[in-house]
Parts: sequence; structure tokens; C-alpha cells
Amino acid sequence: MSQSPFTSLSQFSNIEIIGKGTFGIVYKGQYENCLFALKRITTSKALSSNLHEAEILNQLKSPFVLKMYGQFFDQETQTLVIVTEFAEKGDLYDFLKRIQFNRAEKTHLDLILQIFIDIVVGIYYLQKQSIIHRDLKPQNILIFNDKQLGYRAKLSDFNLSKKLNSIIDKTSTQTGTPYFIAPEILRGSLYDYRVDVWSLGIMLYYIFSGKLPYQGNNKDELLACIIKGPPTELPPDVPQLFKSLISKMLKVNPEERIQLIKIIQFLPFQEIVTQRVPLEFGQYLGIW
Repeated sequence: MSQSPFTSLSQFSNIEIIGKGTFGIVYKGQYENCLFALKRITTSKALSSNLHEAEILNQLKSPFVLKMYGQFFDQETQTLVIVTEFAEKGDLYDFLKRIQFNRAEKTHLDLILQIFIDIVVGIYYLQKQSIIHRDLKPQNILIFNDKQLGYRAKLSDFNLSKKLNSIIDKTSTQTGTPYFIAPEILRGSLYDYRVDVWSLGIMLYYIFSGKLPYQGNNKDELLACIIKGPPTELPPDVPQLFKSLISKMLKVNPEERIQLIKIIQFLPFQEIVTQRVPLEFGQYLGIW
């Protein structure tokens, strides 16, 4: 990436806290009439994973992934700061609460389908880069205003992501948010990008039902619940299209899980994909 102009928090005006976590604090700040998100790492324990995230973000150039503008060591606070674009609408979890998502409203269903396509294309891009996200959940999907599309969803939080040697490579590290973790990770088996497909299926199920499909007090109980059988059937008013997609994404055997390209090239989605995926980017991914 080009040389970042950022070297100090003092360069930003109108700074306000928008989030806190075990890693530190996230601020919103203004620089030359533009808003940015400033992630300040306040604990040494979180330094390594956030440096890893910055390294991954620096490699990724996609309209479906959070854009990083730079990082710097702030001398005044003696902390690392990562500068990214600012998501005006927050994360998907809060966004759905704010709009009071109602699956009975067509406009809301259309919006979810658009966000879903953005996420699928984002994950497919990661797959092309031999990267597994490993922590997909509503809180890690950011929603941006878009003049042409209305909204754009982007993948964020790459602290737990893994760069493989190739698309066909696998790993075995146990990591992620428990209820969104694929069964092959819970088993301690080798796994690949298909764990992200599982997490997306869990996310979609949660959006439509308000519940998690599998429960357990620990990883062993969660795995037993998954193996026991399919989750409780979704409410009858959930469109069959979404029910079918969720079922295909939540296959316990990763070999049986639907491929991302199959979703992207699914005929009923073609108009939405064409609207939302820039031509050159789609050609790069081999979508068309």
C-alpha cells in the first residue's frame, strides 16, 4: 500500500469512543473531512494478533473487505493504532436490531439477500487468497452506506484468520467463536475454507430465527449437538430459498457443503450479483 500519512492520534479531530474490547479501544476520528476508525491496542497480549490482522488487511484489496489505511505507534499513548475506513451503520448485529429486522417484510428480505451476497463474495475472495477467516459472525460484518447500492457489507476482524500455503492446503488450529465454529474444528481435524461456509450458515440461521441452531455448555457438548442431527426447523414463514441455502451450508461433512461459487452463480442471484460485484473484480474472481 502507499505510504500512510498517519503518524499520531493528534492528527485526528472530533475523536470519540465507538467500541471497547479486550484488545483496547476503537475510536471514530476525522482527518481532512473524512471519518476513520482508529483501533488502539492497549494490551500487550493483543498486540500479536492485531499485528497479524494488520498484515492480512494490508494484503487484501476488495470492495467486500474492510479497507486499512495504515498503522502507527502513537508516541503519546505508547500504543499501536490501526486506521481503517469507518462503517457508518456499525456491525450487522446492531444494524439488524436498529432496523428492527422483520422476515415478513419483503424490503428486509431483499436487504438480507444483498448483504448475504456481499459476504459470500467476500469469503470467496478470501478463498482465492488462500485465507480462512475463522471468526465469521454478525459482529464481524460491517455495514457501510453506498450511494448506488444503498448499503454494502464488508468482512472485518481478521485477528483469527489464517493464511494457507495454497487453496487446497489445510490447517488444524482450534480457534473461533464457539457457536459459529464448524464441527471439523471442534473435532480437532484438518480443515479448510469450508469452515467459513459453515459459519455463514449459522449466521443466516440466527438472522432468521433469532436463535443459534446448536447449543452446548462446552465444545464437546456443542459437537455432540451438531452430530445428533439437523437443528430445529426454521419458522414456516422463512422463504424456502433461505431454508435450502442454510441446509446446504450446514452439512456436517465439509465435502457435502455447498461451494461458494455455486451460490454466486445460482441463477436467481445473477441480477443481484451483477449489480453488486464490480465488473473487473468479478472477472478477477472468475465469476463471469
